[in-house]
Amino acid sequence: MRMHVDNPLAVKADLDRLGKVRSNPSPLLVAAALLKRTLPRGRGAIPHLLGKLYRGSVVDVLRTRAGAILAVEPGSLETYADILNDGGTWNRAVFETCASLLPDGGVFYDLGANVGYMTIEMAQRKTAARVVAFEPQTQLARAVALSAAINGFEHVTVFELMIGATEGEQDLYLTAYSIHASSIPRSESWTRTRKRRETIDRLVGTGTIPGPDVVKVDIEGGELDALKGAASTIRTHKPHIVFEADENMERFGYTHDDILRLLASLGNYRFYAIGAEGHLAELTKSDCAYGDFLAKSLAR
Repeated sequence: MRMHVDNPLAVKADLDRLGKVRSNPSPLLVAAALLKRTLPRGRGAIPHLLGKLYRGSVVDVLRTRAGAILAVEPGSLETYADILNDGGTWNRAVFETCASLLPDGGVFYDLGANVGYMTIEMAQRKTAARVVAFEPQTQLARAVALSAAINGFEHVTVFELMIGATEGEQDLYLTAYSIHASSIPRSESWTRTRKRRETIDRLVGTGTIPGPDVVKVDIEGGELDALKGAASTIRTHKPHIVFEADENMERFGYTHDDILRLLASLGNYRFYAIGAEGHLAELTKSDCAYGDFLAKSLAR
C-alpha cells in the first residue's frame, strides 16, 4: 500500500500498533451508535463528544457490510456510529452506483474520502481494482491509510491533498464535524489549516496515478473546481462521475447547471439523479433539486 501523507512518521507509528487492533467495535463506539439512533435531539453532538473520551493505544474498528475492517478516528465518531447503525454501510446508494460501474481491474477515485468507507469497501469488493483516495484532513487520511494497512490492501493509495482547478496551497476550514470541512467556511466556528492542493490532470499527467474509470466527488462545494482541474483526464479517459450538488454550491458561487455544462463539454454524458434506494432517474431538465448525481459516460 502506498501512503502519501504529510507526516509519514506518525503513520508509521500507527502501523507499528497493528498488533493492538480490536476484533470488535469498542463499547464506546457501540454506545455512540445507540445514542445516535435513539436520541430525539443532539444525535450527532453526543457521539462527537464521546469521541473525546477515547484513550489508549488500541485501534478501534468496525466491519463494513462487505467484511472489511475500518479503523476508527475518534474525532469523527458520529460518522462511524452512522455506519454501524446502517449495517456497515454509509451513503449506500452512492457507493452501489459507483461499484456497479467499476469494471474488474478498473480504477476508482474517491475525492473526499472522509473516514474512508467508500475507499475501503470498494477495495474489499473489487480486489483487482486500483482505489485512489484523496482526503486533506490529516487524522482522517491517516485513518484511511491505517484501514488499508490492516486489511492488507496493496491496491489502495491515499493522498492527503486538496483537489482543485490549480496546483498550490489552499486554506482548509475545519468545523466540529469532519464531514463539513471545506475550502470556504460553512459555519461561524472553524479552525483554519494550510494544505497542499493538486489537480487530477497533473497527477495523471505525471504518471503519479492511473487514469480513472469511476470518480466519486463529494468535497463540500469544491466539486466544480475539482472537475475543472480534471478536464483533460475526463476528455481522455471518459470516466463515469458521481458527484454531490447541494447547498454548498451557493458559497462557491456556482449552480448545478455549471457542473452539467462542464461535463457535457468534456464528453458524451447522460445525467441521472441517484435516489435514496439507488434508483437512477434521468435528468430531463437542469433545475433538479439538490442531491447526488451520476454523469454516465456513453463512450464506455
